[in-house]
Amino acid sequence: MSGIYDAARAYALAFSYRDIPAEVDALLGWAQSVSDRPVASVLELAAGPADHARALADHSGVHPDVVTADMCDFAIDKRFDLAVTMIDSISHILSEERLDAHFRCVASHLTTSGCYIFEASHPRDSLDDQALTQTEWRQSGDDEAVTLSWGQPADVTDPQTGITAVTVTVDYRRDGHDPVLIRDVVPQRTWRREDILA
Repeated sequence: MSGIYDAARAYALAFSYRDIPAEVDALLGWAQSVSDRPVASVLELAAGPADHARALADHSGVHPDVVTADMCDFAIDKRFDLAVTMIDSISHILSEERLDAHFRCVASHLTTSGCYIFEASHPRDSLDDQALTQTEWRQSGDDEAVTLSWGQPADVTDPQTGITAVTVTVDYRRDGHDPVLIRDVVPQRTWRREDILA
């Protein structure tokens, strides 16, 4: 059985509901408001299908470089005006020590006035409150469709570590191909504001 991140086509389709150009415009605007100058270089971490990086490249006409590395311990011979981590990918960092290493590593790759923007779930976005979070959805394309479920009410959170074993299921159908059915358990941690500030 493969994992959710092995099903790249299904994953890309499942998250295709996002308005990437609008998100990129917002990211660039926020970063410029912090640095008081236009953003000339961007690092997208935990990029998955790299939708934001590709849209940013379209803005600038620059071909993006791809690096495979640990998001808490990487070295790139370049500094960036903006670093971004989207779609709650920061939740894959599971300990305070690793979060600290992540922030330090990102900081070492920023220009003097650079900034880091990450998108994270709010602690209240729990499976217990379905009004706040949509955990199952369907997306379709010309000849394909995917149903994705991210989390189940029975998923257990360890009270000591704050890590939840999140059940993820994918049902991907493409005309002329066998269906792809995946059930995966992904450890995740929702970071509280106090943890991030610490």
